[in-house]
Amino acid sequence: MFPWSSFPFNKEMSTMMKGMKPDSIEKYVREAIEAYLPKGTENAFHFSGEAPAGQSQATADPAKSQASIFLTHDYVYARLQISEDTQENIRLYHTSNQLFIENFPVQGEKLAFDLPAVVKKKGATASVQDGILEIRLIRAIDVQLSEINFI
Repeated sequence: MFPWSSFPFNKEMSTMMKGMKPDSIEKYVREAIEAYLPKGTENAFHFSGEAPAGQSQATADPAKSQASIFLTHDYVYARLQISEDTQENIRLYHTSNQLFIENFPVQGEKLAFDLPAVVKKKGATASVQDGILEIRLIRAIDVQLSEINFI
């Protein structure tokens, strides 16, 4: 039988939660996770809306340009701010796991972004609206499996 008396959500917990503000809840969760995780994984989780360092920042100098990269069930989206004069010179390329932007933020530079999921070779689109470049890549959902025979 389950020991319900040791369940962490009891009457005391509900009264404590009513008095908490969202910032104190975030602080409590952050401290609980940091206490649980081993040392050296502090940067694995960001609660302030920032993206992890390897996921959505350029491999070039991160102060120059930052992209917001996120995924949905079917697509991987990359968004970054651009000016109209740089829009004409930008060239976009991608592999199955990286996005490359040439001639941005200045002519002759090349930025590389790691993608959070594998994407298909064809079908990517890019558009600019209100100074935001949005790149939509189709996720490659089918994983190719190959059977390995025993010798």
